[in-house]
Amino acid sequence: MRRQIGQLMMALGIGILLIPILGSLYTYYEGKKLYEAYLQELQQESLPTEKIESDTIGQGIIPSEDEKPKEIEKVQDREEGDILGRIKIPQIKVDLLLIEGVGKKTLELGAGHMKGTALPGEIGNCALAGHRNYTFGQIFNRLNEVKLGDEIFLEVGEERYTYKVSAVNIINPEDLSILEQPKDKKKVTLITCHPIYRATHRLIVIGELVE
Repeated sequence: MRRQIGQLMMALGIGILLIPILGSLYTYYEGKKLYEAYLQELQQESLPTEKIESDTIGQGIIPSEDEKPKEIEKVQDREEGDILGRIKIPQIKVDLLLIEGVGKKTLELGAGHMKGTALPGEIGNCALAGHRNYTFGQIFNRLNEVKLGDEIFLEVGEERYTYKVSAVNIINPEDLSILEQPKDKKKVTLITCHPIYRATHRLIVIGELVE
């Protein structure tokens, strides 16, 4: 009987140890499928299309000053769960899907873009949320290691936006000031739980776009 209990406890211990590994594999393969579909969609959208010329001088074309990159226009049409691109933070080896919305499924697979906040590269505050734990959401586990001056890359289509970390803070969950939208800056705000197990606060990393 004791032997059976010992074997059962050993099997249970092994199972507990395997949960983070299986969770990581699940996240990896699900994310890989989504990203491959995203890349396929980009290839289809990059096929030659008829250009609309709205403003010309002589033989040249002058785009409107407030014209947005095509990638941003496409991003604006995304719905919950759609892939926007990728987020990369080389200093902590983050290379993740950037997904619209912050639903449960979304945050299991990547970093979620909070609706109502600026899009990557736009004026305002692009707010991105990510999990921080040891099971299915190891997305921002090492975010606490980010230092001032580190780079955050947001990739949307063929565009790549580089942000430099300007602030790292720990705040109360009720503090919504981190979502404010400035009218004269281009920022990104990364949001995750802190500490990992208790999650009583929020760890915030703010970056400013490098023009």
